[in-house]
Amino acid sequence: MLDFPVVPPKKSWFEMVFKPEDFNAEAEDLWGVVQRFEASDGKRKWRCTFCLSVYNCLHATKALWHLAQASGGGIAPCAARLPPWLRAACVAKIKASF
Repeated sequence: MLDFPVVPPKKSWFEMVFKPEDFNAEAEDLWGVVQRFEASDGKRKWRCTFCLSVYNCLHATKALWHLAQASGGGIAPCAARLPPWLRAACVAKIKASF
């Protein structure tokens, strides 16, 4: 059984801990947007707070690609509606890495 933290209502995700101008899509920012947790079997996982998908291993690059809603990166794009500034910051970070 997984130990999930309580997910706040969706409307509060638009009032995140980050202001759009302060979010730069670095690993520490990404982990502030998605939920990291340890499952009861001891495996470290993360869950997208928008589409509620659960992924194994804490991998910030995969979280970046997921939140950018981009194909590739070895992970499915987020299917939920994201704040436009969040998606734009993630896409810009991916483009800057090429």
